[in-house]
Amino acid sequence: VSTQSTGLFDIIIGLNGLAVTDLRCEYLVNPFGVTVNPRFSWTLYDETHTRGLNQSEYQIVVTTENGHTVWDTGMISSSQNFLVHYAGDALISSTRYYWTIQAIDTDGNTSPKQTAFFVTGLLNSASWSAQWI
Repeated sequence: VSTQSTGLFDIIIGLNGLAVTDLRCEYLVNPFGVTVNPRFSWTLYDETHTRGLNQSEYQIVVTTENGHTVWDTGMISSSQNFLVHYAGDALISSTRYYWTIQAIDTDGNTSPKQTAFFVTGLLNSASWSAQWI
């Protein structure tokens, strides 16, 4: 396992040269104030630049800061890596969540897990409190 830096985040590259990179939630890297049901995107990277590299499976796990899992897709047989919709437990306002992605390519190579985060905004009117001045 090796690590490269893109400037925005480090890429963890497996012994097989495979990695998931460019982790985004709602098109952003580690966004704050997410007020919609989040969607996740990533890029599959191969340091050997294999032609025709494709993803065959992925797994996303979303946890709270204390490690409580709120969504685990299990390994999904799919090439989708753009705007995967969150389908877990209800999210809580003003909370940081970590999401971890692992992918497998069509040759059966598994990437190391890569983690990013997002912070929810105020998700319902009960979360808002203000007074007129």
